[in-house]
Amino acid sequence: MSDNPRVILIGLDGATWDLIKPWAMEGKLPAFKKLMREGAQGVLKSTIPPLSPAAWTSVFTGVTPLKHGIWSFVKRKKDSYFIRPISSRDVQVPHIWKILSQNGIRSVFINIPFTYPPSKFNGILITGLGTPSVNSNFSYPTTVREEILSKFPDYNVDFNEDKIMRSKDKSFIIEEIDKITEAHINAFKYFYEKEKEQARVFSVVLRSLDVIQHYFWDNKEVILKFYQQADELLDWCIKNKEDNDLLLVCSDHGFESVKRRIYINEWLKKEGFLEVSTSKMNIVQKILPSAEFFHKLLVNLGFKNIVWKIKHSKYLETLIKLFPSRDLSYMMTINWEKTEAYFLEGSGGIIQINLRNREPKGVVPKEKYDEIRENIIKKLPQLKDPKTGEIVFKFVKKGEEIYGSSRGAPDIILYQKGGYTLSGRLNRSSRIFENETERNGDHTLEGIICAYGGAINNKVLKDVAVWDVAAIVLQYIGIDIPNYFDGQTPEGLFKKDFLKKRSSYDYKEKLKIKNSIKKLIKEEKFNG
Repeated sequence: MSDNPRVILIGLDGATWDLIKPWAMEGKLPAFKKLMREGAQGVLKSTIPPLSPAAWTSVFTGVTPLKHGIWSFVKRKKDSYFIRPISSRDVQVPHIWKILSQNGIRSVFINIPFTYPPSKFNGILITGLGTPSVNSNFSYPTTVREEILSKFPDYNVDFNEDKIMRSKDKSFIIEEIDKITEAHINAFKYFYEKEKEQARVFSVVLRSLDVIQHYFWDNKEVILKFYQQADELLDWCIKNKEDNDLLLVCSDHGFESVKRRIYINEWLKKEGFLEVSTSKMNIVQKILPSAEFFHKLLVNLGFKNIVWKIKHSKYLETLIKLFPSRDLSYMMTINWEKTEAYFLEGSGGIIQINLRNREPKGVVPKEKYDEIRENIIKKLPQLKDPKTGEIVFKFVKKGEEIYGSSRGAPDIILYQKGGYTLSGRLNRSSRIFENETERNGDHTLEGIICAYGGAINNKVLKDVAVWDVAAIVLQYIGIDIPNYFDGQTPEGLFKKDFLKKRSSYDYKEKLKIKNSIKKLIKEEKFNG
């Protein structure tokens, strides 16, 4: 066995065993079937909440959101309740390619979410979701951008999900997603062949499954087509890897059906934790075109780069005042001087207390913080859907109960039952519950992980989380796992004759966070 094995890391956004296992057994996903039968496989626990920005950042940094600082698609602007999209500059620890580079290892990472703008290292990085547009400088080195666009004319940094959400008939996007994903795959194959003598880690993230499952969960025939596209890539990887190379497959979260939407800020308002101003905004909303109208117009005209720049602009708050947004106007209508707690749209399940000296217009004194938080945590789990009569939350917990520390953790983390999705918008009807009409699929905590290669034991993996992926890559390459990592390699994954010397950390200590999550979520979906 060579002393310089390679790692091929394939990220499949939103992949779920619920679909893979039956299709693989039916012979519809032969590469997955091979990986499951001959390699190691198991459930990969996502971050809580299970959002792509937090989860993919954990995959590529080896730490929980507590350390890398990414919880959501957005960050709150300094000294303001207003938000902006996240970027790579918000990540508080090095990505794995930087660690590899520091150890003299060249690597290639393609279509990696939330890594724009890219920065210098020993290798190639092509940024994915969170990149302004294909017209931006989405690669390092910058010359790679022109190489990609000339060789793969269908290449794009992501799918036009903005346009999907604004369209009633979403079927138009299926062919576009197929073409763009094929371009991502072909670019990966191209750079693999070009760099395989120099680089030792290769990775690509395919986002097609996430987008397709959000909008076409009820159409399994459409979804199967994209799982088969991923399966064909895995088959290519199996055939082109050396025996001692590691093929590692993971998803950032799983997926399930969703039927109902819960307006969390409406509940907070009803319970007296949040107050809305009777503002001029409501009058303006009735007489001026909405921000969504101009957003849709710009996207349809092909000006996605301009949309991205507007979202990052320091003038966005002023623009929203002129052209109110269904998604963002709640921040403008909340009376912050009389609000004790709020749910941030785009967070996936986080409530913050409006704490004095921490929040821009915080009103809750430190001595009342615990009382208000405990009150919400006591009341919210009792919330029932009037349509079904069922309780809708699996748990409502303090951030430190899940992640082990209050420093940097959200005040309150929610996780809803299957079939429900959360919204931070304020509903014009003031209803807390409505039927979900925008998407029929949404995220779950249970993603997938597969490992295949000559040094891998054939077994079912247990207690593996997204932040373990980076540790697996580093140990396989032969680099000590940094002490600050939350991630570790699963026990029994590697054959004994391959094991390298571990970093000096306490294995039991690393299990604390996983065990706290394990107590919250029953492992019912995957029994090996």
